[in-house]
Amino acid sequence: MDRHQPRAGCRGADIRRAVCDALLVIANLTDDNLNTCIEAGMALATGTNLELLAAGTPRRPPFMLRERNMPTYRDRIEQIGLIHKLCRPYRRRVINAEL
Repeated sequence: MDRHQPRAGCRGADIRRAVCDALLVIANLTDDNLNTCIEAGMALATGTNLELLAAGTPRRPPFMLRERNMPTYRDRIEQIGLIHKLCRPYRRRVINAEL
């Protein structure tokens, strides 16, 4: 298991460490889950790259995250495409040494 993937029943310290060590945190705020909002806030506070998304119709993000853009998706296919689009700017380039 990746050390950045919090598992069920893990402690708050583990989650904090995972958020702080991450290159990018993607927070799905579809259900306005309080834990997800707190983790998104931790990412903002620590300077970790943060992207928000939610299912359904466009709406404003929860308080303290309102300056962030929160694109929405309608189904699983759109969700995967949106995640790919959000992650693309953070990808690393691998340059072929033979070129």
